[in-house]
Amino acid sequence: MMKESPYTLFVDSREFWCNLREEILKAKESVYCQMLTFEGDNAGFSLAEALMESRARDRRLLIDAFSLHMINDRLLGAPQNLFRSDLREEKRRALNLFSRLKRSGAQVKITSPYGFLFRKILLRNHKKVYLVDGKSLYLGGINFSDHNFHWHDLMVRVDDGESARFLEKDFRASWRGNDLGETGEFLQGELKIHLFDGRRNEELFAPLLEKLSRARKSIRVHSPYLSFPFIDSIAEAAKRGAEVSILTPEGNNHPDVLEQILAMAQEGKMKVRLLPGGMSHLKALVVDDEELWLGSSNFDYFCYTLQQEVLARFKDPQVLDIFMRRVWNIDWERSQPTAPLDGATLSRGKNKTRLMKLLGKVAVQFSRLQR
Repeated sequence: MMKESPYTLFVDSREFWCNLREEILKAKESVYCQMLTFEGDNAGFSLAEALMESRARDRRLLIDAFSLHMINDRLLGAPQNLFRSDLREEKRRALNLFSRLKRSGAQVKITSPYGFLFRKILLRNHKKVYLVDGKSLYLGGINFSDHNFHWHDLMVRVDDGESARFLEKDFRASWRGNDLGETGEFLQGELKIHLFDGRRNEELFAPLLEKLSRARKSIRVHSPYLSFPFIDSIAEAAKRGAEVSILTPEGNNHPDVLEQILAMAQEGKMKVRLLPGGMSHLKALVVDDEELWLGSSNFDYFCYTLQQEVLARFKDPQVLDIFMRRVWNIDWERSQPTAPLDGATLSRGKNKTRLMKLLGKVAVQFSRLQR
């Protein structure tokens, strides 16, 4: 008889929110919700309403300061948005929800302030983690805003007290402003959770980069923002004969990133297919059909250097099978192959990558001075 799995994968926001909402309303002791983006729209209101209705003794909402400055994926301080009354009204609604939550007995905290003149703008806490009663955890890529809810994404629920308490410790540390860089192993080694503190990320990501570069058979990547150094390690595996397949959204909300992915993939002889139908925010890696990596990390340069992230590695064959059947196979089938880039487009993509590497290193060094 197959053992009952402690893992459940939720594809897109409807599945995830229906399940999390039910758990929040049944919670008795604690509900901890952490995310990058929370907005005063239907998605944000639905979470706030559930937290206000919950009878859990300890209810907390931890949000990155990103949500005070980016509304509907638009920077409030940008010249073209200075007089956007709709964006300012949505921010006002979010602040009103915070006040209502506090009056209901819940706690709300904003973490990682931008600082004077946005000098800490890259120092984000990028985690999306939801914890209930110290018994179950959810992690992945879903934030609470309407545009995020419309994106293709993935969350995984783990029914395991030990791993939930590990992330509760991290949540409380973030609540106090102390970021943890730790790794925990659970469920007889089937699950490993990596916490990235924004300071030691390069050291903490090194084992994953090594694993990618030494993949024996295959690497499957599902990400909208894949960039160096991850794609460089993946290219090394491709040169050694591993079959590399990349799924990325055709409607990327950062088109320059898409152009760079296509150029680097063509140079490295990696297969890329484009997902139609809007934005996909899902980020996951499958290495040699043996390990599934997923969490908040975009597998890009800023998550590698500066941001607080959570990333889980799963070895349970049932999780891999469910991911392949419910996510990868379906998305690969509905995606479209990319035509080879012409010389001018390939050159432009490569030049953008070189420029981003240069500017990225400068931005990272400046941001580190601001801590």
